Amino acid sequence: MGLRITAAVFAFSLALLGGDARAQTWERWFGGLLGQANPRTGASLEAVARHIASSKAESGSVDLAVELTDVGHWRIVNRAGEAFTAAGDAELAQGLRTLAPDARAGTAKLHLSLTPDTALRQGASLRALPADAELSLVMDGRRYPLVRAAGASERPYVVVGRDFLVEVREREALAEIVRQIERPVDRSLVRILALEPGGATALARSPTVEPGSRRARPDLLDPGHLDRGLGGAAGQVVLVSGRLDGDRLVFKASSGPDGSLAIEKFAQSASRADVNLVILETSSSRQPGTRNWLWQRMALANVDKALGRASLGAFLHALGGESGKLVIKGGTMANGRIDIALRPLIPAGPAPVTSLTQVVAGTWADIVSETAGSIATLGLRASLLTVARQREIDRRIIPGIPFMVQAGYLGLLIVGLLALPVVNQWWQRLWPREVEADYAGRGGFAMARLARGIVFSTVFLPLAGLPALFVRLATVIARLGGRWRAQGRHVAT
Repeated sequence: MGLRITAAVFAFSLALLGGDARAQTWERWFGGLLGQANPRTGASLEAVARHIASSKAESGSVDLAVELTDVGHWRIVNRAGEAFTAAGDAELAQGLRTLAPDARAGTAKLHLSLTPDTALRQGASLRALPADAELSLVMDGRRYPLVRAAGASERPYVVVGRDFLVEVREREALAEIVRQIERPVDRSLVRILALEPGGATALARSPTVEPGSRRARPDLLDPGHLDRGLGGAAGQVVLVSGRLDGDRLVFKASSGPDGSLAIEKFAQSASRADVNLVILETSSSRQPGTRNWLWQRMALANVDKALGRASLGAFLHALGGESGKLVIKGGTMANGRIDIALRPLIPAGPAPVTSLTQVVAGTWADIVSETAGSIATLGLRASLLTVARQREIDRRIIPGIPFMVQAGYLGLLIVGLLALPVVNQWWQRLWPREVEADYAGRGGFAMARLARGIVFSTVFLPLAGLPALFVRLATVIARLGGRWRAQGRHVAT
C-alpha cells in the first residue's frame, strides 16, 4: 500500500514536469525557490574590467574601465589589465594617455566603461572625462550606453533598449527599471478605469468585453471606493487618465462637475491592492467610455496599438504615442513597488514658444481630441509592482494568500501522502469511522463521511504528515535492521 502511494506521488511529479507547458508552469510556481535572481555582477571596477576583457574588441576603438572612488580618485584599467590611479584632472588625462596611446594619437576612438556608482551617483564629475569619448555603464554583465545631459551638473541618461533614457541615482532602481521594460505583459490583464461617481464599488477579476471585437470595456469605478474597488485587479495593469493639477488628478464624469483625487491616495490604494497603476496625463479630463458633445464615445488614444505589444516597455512607449524616446525619472522603490515618471524627450533647440502660443496650441489640441473622440496622452506616471513581487503574485494558486504559505501547505500534503499509512492509523484513533446505523438516513451518513474526509485531507493530513513520515522512516529502518540481523544469524549457522 505504502509503495503504491509513493509511486503515485512521484508519477504525479513527473507528469507535472513533463511537456513544455507543464514545465513552464512548474518554473512559474517554483522557479523563485531555486534562485531566480541573477548574481550581482558588474558593480565593481574589477567586474567592469573583466567584462571589457572578455568582450570582442571593436576595430578603431580603445576600451577602458573607469571608476571614481569615494575619496575622489580615478581608477583606470585597460583591456590588458594594466591599471592607473589619478588624484586629479591632470593625472586623469595622463592616465588616459598612458593606457590608451592609440586614442591619444587620434587613430582610435576612446570608449570608457563606467561602474554603476560612478555613472549614477557621481554623474556631475563626468565632465572631467574627454568630451569626445563614448561613455557606457556596465551592470550585471551588460553594457548600456550613456548620453551626457546638457547641464554640467546633471547626471547622464542611461540608454535602455531603443526607446528609453533612464535617469536614476541607485543601481538597484536602474536594474529594476530594466527588468520592468523587458518583462512581458498580458493584454488580458490590462484594465481601463473610468472614474464615475455612482459606479461600481469593486472591480471584477476579469473585465467585461464587447461582443464580436472582444475588446475590453472601461471599468466604471466609484472614486470613493478605491481601496475596496481595486482589490479585484490584484497583479493586473490598471490604466487611469485625467488632467494633472499639481498633485491631484482631475476627472470629468459623464454628468456633473469635475472631480479630483490626490495622486498619492490613488498610489496608496494601488499598493494595498497589489495593482500596477499607470496614470495617463491627458489634456482632457473626460473619462474613457463617456460621450463628448458630439455624442461620440471617448477612448484613450493608442490603447489598441499598445495592447499588441509583448513587453511592458513597448506597451508604455506605444501609450505615449511612440514619439521618439521616453525619459524615465524617479525610480523610488519601497514595499515591493517602484514609482516612475515617463515623458517624451525634448531635444535641445531654440527658445520655447511664448506662454500664449502654448495655451492656444493646448486648447486647439483639446478641441481636436474632443471632436475626434480620442483622449491624447501627454505623459505617464506609473506605480508598479517589482518584478519579484509580480512573480510571487503570479505563482499564487489562491489569490490573496502568499505563495510561500501555499507552497508550504502543498509540501506538507505531499509529505502526508508519503506517510499515509501512519497518518491513517492516527486518524482512526482520533476520529473513528461512522456507522451507518447511527444515522436516520443515508443522506446524513453521507454528509458525515464527507465532513470527516474534508477535515482529514485539508487539516489533519498536512499537520500530521511530517511527524508521521519520521515514524514511518524509523519503522522501515527498524524492519531493515531486523532483516539484516536475521540474515547474519542465518549465515553464521
